[in-house]
Amino acid sequence: METLAPPVVAVVVAHDPGPWFEETLTSLASQDYAELSVLVLDSGSGDDLTARVAAVLPSAYVRRFVENRGFGTTINEVRSMVEGADYFLLCHDDVALFPDAVHLMVEEAFRSNAGIVSPKVVSWDDPERLIHVGMTVDKGGSVTDRVQPNEIDHGQHDAVRDVFVAPGGSTLVRADLFEELGGFDAAIVAMGEDLDLCWRAQVAGARIIVAPDARVRHLEELAGGARVIDESLVTAGSGNSSRYPITLQELQRRHELLAVFKCYGPFHLLRVLPQIVILAIGEVVVAELAGNRARARAVTRAWKWNIGRLGVVRRQRKELKGLRRLGDKEIRLLQVGGSARLSAYGRRVFQQGFHGAHAHEMAVAEEAGLLEADRSNGSIGEGASVVGAAAHTATSGQAPAVSEQGWIPGRVRTTVWLVATAVVLIGTRGVITGHLPAVGQFTPFPSWSSTLSQFATGWHPSGVGTTAPATPALALAGVVGTVLLGAMGLAQKVMIFGCVPLGAWGVVRLLRPFGSQRASLVAGLAYLAMALPYNALALGRWGALVVYAGGPWVLALLFRATDTDPYTRAHLPVPTASTAVLHAGLAPEAPPSALRRFSAWTLRHGRVRNVVALGLLEAVLVSFVPAAAIVVLLVVLALVLSSFVYGDWRSTRKALTLAVGSTLVAAAICLPWVIGVLSAGRGAVAVFGVPTPASGAASWGSLLRFAVGPIGSSPLAWGFAVAAVVPLALARGARFRWAGRFWSIALVCWLLAWAIGRGWTGSLAIDPLVLLGPAAVSISAAIGLGVTAFEEDLRAADFGWRQLVTVMATAAVVLGAAPTLVAALPGRWNLPLNDFSQSVAWMHSKPAAGSFRVLWLGDTRSLNLGSWSAGDGLAYATSVDGAPDARWLWNAAGPGPAAGLVAAVNLARTDRTDQLGRMLAPAGVLYVALVTSLAPEITGEQSPEAYPVPPDLAPALGHQLDLTPVVSGTGITVYANAASIPLRAEVAAGKSAGASGAGTGMLSGPPGSAVVPRAVPVLPGPAASRSFTGPLSAGTVLAALAPAGRWSLTTHTGAQASRSPSFGWAARFRVTAPGVSTLRFDGGVVPPAALLFSLVVWLAAVVFLLGGRLGGPWQRVRIHRRRTGAGGRDGGAGSPAERLEAGGAAWEARL
Repeated sequence: METLAPPVVAVVVAHDPGPWFEETLTSLASQDYAELSVLVLDSGSGDDLTARVAAVLPSAYVRRFVENRGFGTTINEVRSMVEGADYFLLCHDDVALFPDAVHLMVEEAFRSNAGIVSPKVVSWDDPERLIHVGMTVDKGGSVTDRVQPNEIDHGQHDAVRDVFVAPGGSTLVRADLFEELGGFDAAIVAMGEDLDLCWRAQVAGARIIVAPDARVRHLEELAGGARVIDESLVTAGSGNSSRYPITLQELQRRHELLAVFKCYGPFHLLRVLPQIVILAIGEVVVAELAGNRARARAVTRAWKWNIGRLGVVRRQRKELKGLRRLGDKEIRLLQVGGSARLSAYGRRVFQQGFHGAHAHEMAVAEEAGLLEADRSNGSIGEGASVVGAAAHTATSGQAPAVSEQGWIPGRVRTTVWLVATAVVLIGTRGVITGHLPAVGQFTPFPSWSSTLSQFATGWHPSGVGTTAPATPALALAGVVGTVLLGAMGLAQKVMIFGCVPLGAWGVVRLLRPFGSQRASLVAGLAYLAMALPYNALALGRWGALVVYAGGPWVLALLFRATDTDPYTRAHLPVPTASTAVLHAGLAPEAPPSALRRFSAWTLRHGRVRNVVALGLLEAVLVSFVPAAAIVVLLVVLALVLSSFVYGDWRSTRKALTLAVGSTLVAAAICLPWVIGVLSAGRGAVAVFGVPTPASGAASWGSLLRFAVGPIGSSPLAWGFAVAAVVPLALARGARFRWAGRFWSIALVCWLLAWAIGRGWTGSLAIDPLVLLGPAAVSISAAIGLGVTAFEEDLRAADFGWRQLVTVMATAAVVLGAAPTLVAALPGRWNLPLNDFSQSVAWMHSKPAAGSFRVLWLGDTRSLNLGSWSAGDGLAYATSVDGAPDARWLWNAAGPGPAAGLVAAVNLARTDRTDQLGRMLAPAGVLYVALVTSLAPEITGEQSPEAYPVPPDLAPALGHQLDLTPVVSGTGITVYANAASIPLRAEVAAGKSAGASGAGTGMLSGPPGSAVVPRAVPVLPGPAASRSFTGPLSAGTVLAALAPAGRWSLTTHTGAQASRSPSFGWAARFRVTAPGVSTLRFDGGVVPPAALLFSLVVWLAAVVFLLGGRLGGPWQRVRIHRRRTGAGGRDGGAGSPAERLEAGGAAWEARL
C-alpha cells in the first residue's frame, strides 16, 4: 500500500556504545512511521557494531569509519550518502524514542512549516522527569533550558511553540535545509553543535519548534560525564597545551562564542560584542576570586580559540550572508533578555552564598582530578567533566612544578593582585579619567592618519626640515590608534599606562622557573611598588616607562639563552619514539637518525626563534627609546662580568651571542631609520639623549632608591635595596649565583647612570630613568630570590641570624613600598594639571598671518619635543605654528641646517650680537620660548620640577633689540621676533632685495625691521604637510624648508618655477605670472621603498614567530597531516623522517 508520508532517514552516530545501544535500536524498530529508514554511522568504535545492529534492526544500513571524527563531522557524511529523503532524524546512540515520536514530529513539521523539530526530552531512567522542552539563548549565545532541573512533567510544557535551539539527542531536520546550511560545523565536535545549526537555520529563514507530544528518553552519557571525548578531536589545531585538560564547559563556551561571531550581522555584532567582553572579564575576575580557575580558563581559552580562527569565521560569515533571509532584529525576538548566565549566577549566590554558588563545580573539579593538575601548575580551581581519559599532569616541556612551600591558593593571589591594581588605579585616577598634560614626552598625538602619514612620507619638519626616515614608533602608535577606532588620546593612555602592569607581569614570568609562586608574587609586587614608574609618570618620561615594561621580557630571553639552571632546556629532552609521535607525527618505529635530525632541527630552529623574538622586542623598544639598544648590551655586559666570578663563560657566551644577534635583527627591522641615524656621523650618538647639567644629576642614594623624581625620596625607599641583599646571605647553589647576576646587572646600570649624570661619558647621555629599568628588574628579582631562599635554603639552617635577616627583609619591603602608597593618594602621581601648551595656545591663531616656527630653549627634560644639544646643558628644538604634537617627539639624530639657530643663540650669549631676531628670521622663527621648568608653577596647585638654564641665556635674550617679551610666566618666557618672515613668503617683482640671504646685508637693517621687507605670507597649509597650494602673483617665493633641492613649485600652467638657494639652505622660486601654484616635496623613490621594506621585515618577523604556534605560550608544534577518504587518513608519503622534515616542528623552553 502506497503512502504519502515523506521519507525519513534516522541517522544514528555511534561510538563505542554501551549496553543501552540495543534499546536505542529497538526504539527505532518499533516506530509506527512506515517511511522510516535507519542509517548507523559507526564513528571509530573499537569493535565493529554491524553485528549488534543486525541483531536488532536487520533492515538498517551501517557505515563504519576507521577514526572517530566527532558527531557533527560524521553526521555530515549523510549529505553525500543519502538521496531522496525529505527529513533526517539526527540521533545520538543513547536515546530511546517513544513509538509515535517520529510520526508526531513529521506531522508537526508539516503543520507548522518548520525546518527543525525537537521532541520533549525526558530522563532515561525516569520518563516523568523533564530534561529539555526546547531551549533558548541570550544575546551572548548562552544556552538556557526552558525547564527547571529535575522538573516533573505534569503537561505544563505541552504546547507547541517556537524555540531558539532544538537540543541535540534526537532532532528532526528538513533534508534540503540541512544541505543548504552545509550540515554541522566540522570544528564543533561536541557541546554547541545544536546551537550553531539552529541559529544558522533561523538566519536562513527556517522555523524551529518543539513538539512536546513526541517524547524521547535521553541517557546523556556525554553531558553527564560518563563518556569522554577523544582529546585529539578538541586539541587538533586549537593550540591547547596539555597543562590543563579541556573541559566540556570550555567546549560549550568556545562554541557559544563561535555562534555569536558567525551568526550576527555586522551592526548587531558591534552592539553585542562589547557587552560580551565586559561580562567575560567580570566572570573571569569573579571566578578567580572564588578559586574557580577552571571556569576562568574556560572563558579565556574560549576567546583565544575563537580569535585564532577569525579568518575561518570571516569566510563562514560571508557564506552565511548569502543565505540570510531573516534579520537579527527578528531572530532576537526568541532570545531571552539580559544575560542568562549572569541571572542564573545571581540566583545561586542569593540562595547559596558566594562560595556555595561555586561549590558544585569545585567538587566536580576535585573528583575529575583537576585540583591536583592546577596545584602542580601553579593554580587551583575547578572544572566540569574532563576531555580525555584522565586529567593531565605536567609533562616534559612544561613549567616546573610549584614547590609545596612556594604554592599560594589562586584566590589569594588574585585578591593580592586586585588590591595592587586598585592602588595603581587610585594613584592614576585623576589622569586616566581626565586630561593628560603635555609634559615631557606626553605630547598629544594628531589623528591616526596623520601619525601614520608622518612615518610613511620622506620628510620630517624637525629643525628646518629633514629627509631622515621617521622612527617606527609613529607607525606603531598609528596602528594602536587605528585598532582603537582612531581614538588617539585613548591610544596614548593605553601605551603609557599599560607599561606598568606589563612590566609587573614580566617580572612574575621572569621568576617562574624558580618554582615558587610566592617568590614570583613578591617580586612582581616589589617591581610594582618601586618609585621608578611613578617618577617616570610624574616627569613625563615615556621612554623610561617603555623600558620598565620591556626590561623583564628582555632579561627573560637573555637568561633562557644561558641554559643555566633553572633557565635550562633540561625539560626538552632528545625525542624518543613516543615524544616524536606526539610532537611531529613520527611513527614509533622511526629510525634513530630521524630522531637525531629532529632534535638538531628543533634546537637550531629554537635558537633562531629566540634571536628573532628578542630582535623584534628590541626593535619595538628602540623605536620609542633608542637607548634600549644600549640597555640590552649593558645587561649582557653585566652577565659577562659575573661570569668571571662564577666561571660560566660558556653559558654567558650564549647570551652574548643572542644579544648581539638580536641587536642586528632589530637594526635590520628598523633599517631605514638606522640609516638615517648613522647619516648624522659623529652626531648620531645624540639619538640616545641630550646631555643635562651635571649640577642637577641624581645622587648615588637617589639612584639606589629609584628616586630620580618627586617620589621615593624618603629613607624608607632604601627598603628594596636592603631586601635584595638577602639572597646573597641565605641562598645556595643556583639561587645564590643568580642573585649575584641580578646584583651585577643592577650595579652596572647604577654606575653608568651615575657616570652619565656627571658628564664623564661625553656626548653619550641616557636618561637615568631608562638605565634604572633593568636595575629595578634585577632588584625585584633578587627580592623574589630571597623568598625562594627562605623556602628552600633556610630549612636546613639552625635558628639564628638568618631567620632574623628574613624578618628584617620582609619589613624592609613593606616599608619600601610606603612612599609609593602615600604618593598614590592624590591620584595623579605628582603629574602637573596644566602644561605650557595652554600658555602658548594663542599661537595657533597666528597661521592666518603666515606659518611660522617657534624656537624652544631649555633643559631637554623641560621640553616636550625632541631636541639637540646647544652646550652647557642647554637644548634647543623647533616646532611649527605653536606647541608641538607627537610628530616632533622623535627628531632626526642631527639638526642639519637648524644648527645655525643655536650658533646664533650662542653669539647672543657671548654679547656678539644684539639682533638675534634677524639671524633667526630666515628660518621663519617668529617666537623664541625659554622654558625653565616642567610645567607652569601655580601657587597652591602645582609645583613642577624646575630645570634651570645657563645663567647667561635669559639676560642675553633680554638685550636683543628685535626680540620683545610677550609672555613672561613662571617657568616660561616667550619673545616675539620683529624681524621674522613667514615660512612661505612672497616678495613682489622688483622688491626682492634681501631674499637671497647672500652677503652680510642681513644684519644691516634697522633694529625691528624685517629681514626681507614687504614679504607677505602665501601657500597656507597645516604644519608638517608636504604640499601647499595657494594663489601667487609675479615675484619671488621664499620657502624656509630644507632641503631646498627636494621642494618644487608648480605654477598654474603646470610648469616648474625656477629654483635657486636662499640663505644657504632654503629655497627661492621665481614666479613669472600670477595664478594658483603648488609647493610640493618630492622624496623620489626612497620613501616608498623604505616604507615597503619596513612593512615586509616587520611582518616577516611577526609571521616567523607566530607561524609555528600550536602549543602553549612557549612551546610551539606544527603538524602537517593529509586526510584521505571518509574513514581514514594518511600521514603522507615517504619515511617518517621525510614526513617530519615536511611538517616541521619547533620546541622552545617554557619559562
